[in-house]
Amino acid sequence: MPAGACSITLRGKVPEFFYKGDNLNGKRHGHGIARFPEGRTYVGDWKADRMHGYGTIRFPSGNTYTGEFANDMKHGQGTFVFPEGSWY
Repeated sequence: MPAGACSITLRGKVPEFFYKGDNLNGKRHGHGIARFPEGRTYVGDWKADRMHGYGTIRFPSGNTYTGEFANDMKHGQGTFVFPEGSWY
């Protein structure tokens, strides 16, 4: 699959996985949004199918992290915000 925009929905499990955004050689790469089966949502940068760069992840609990990611992990500068508004 060449570079460009794509939309992927994996069905058969409830809830399902969803991704819409850039891809390179069939992998998430560039900017995109993903909704994971357990309820997390990530909007941000991807590299070689992993959250990598700057983005925001929202958890089902209402917690939100906005900042840097490397290889699917929070890495570097970022802010974690709790539903009641406190942050670190």
